[in-house]
Amino acid sequence: MTLFRHATDLNHWYARTAAGWVRFPSRMNGWHSRRWVRQLDEDLLQEVPLWLAFNTGIPGAPRPSPETIWRNKLRKAEQAYRDAFAEAQRIWTEYDSMPPSDGNFALRRALDVQNAAIGQYARVLKALTKHGT
Repeated sequence: MTLFRHATDLNHWYARTAAGWVRFPSRMNGWHSRRWVRQLDEDLLQEVPLWLAFNTGIPGAPRPSPETIWRNKLRKAEQAYRDAFAEAQRIWTEYDSMPPSDGNFALRRALDVQNAAIGQYARVLKALTKHGT
């Protein structure tokens, strides 16, 4: 069995089984609510590790180690910060071409998002190092 995420349907997992495609909710024991999928745009699917759906009851999904869980959280927090930083840089380069009130608002908002992202990254990094993983 292979697990997938859909680009526009983040509330469900998709799995390719020997019998065909199934869709099930991204929640505890969601596998028990699975439904067969007849039509599916496979171009919108991205294969992901089976362990990501460990709490859904999907057969064969190993429970990840705490280190794996925290490293995954750290990777997501780092990406969120990089995205926020890039957006702040983009706004800064366009700042002079914006009306003052719009530019100030956009830059303040982008910097707030960037600060929140670096704060989240620091919290996850602290938790990861505190637990010795």
